[in-house]
Amino acid sequence: MLTRKFRRMQLACRAMVTSGGEKFDALTENISLDGLFLRTECPIPVGRKAAITLNLPSASTSEAVMVEGEVVRRDDHGLAFQFKSLSHDTFALLRMVLGKRPHYI
Repeated sequence: MLTRKFRRMQLACRAMVTSGGEKFDALTENISLDGLFLRTECPIPVGRKAAITLNLPSASTSEAVMVEGEVVRRDDHGLAFQFKSLSHDTFALLRMVLGKRPHYI
C-alpha cells in the first residue's frame, strides 16, 4: 500500500492543465501538499509532466497559482499528479487553504 507524506483533502477548484502542447480545463477532486487528483477524460500518459494553474479559494476570493506536476496514476475518472515544483509562497498558500478544510480522505 502507498504511504502518503501528506493527507489528502477533498477540494473542488478549477484547474488549467498544459502538457505536451495540449491545454485543457479540469476540476480538482482532492489535493495535498504533495499532489492532486483531477477529474478529466484527457488521456495524458503516466510519467508526463504538466503545468497546472489552480484557482484556489483564499480568504475572500480565488487565487491562481501554478504548480508543476507529473502524472503518477491514471484511471477512468482522471489523473493523479505528484507535485515536482512548488514555490515557497505556493506551498504556504496551499497549507493555509488546506488548513481551513476539515474533510480529510
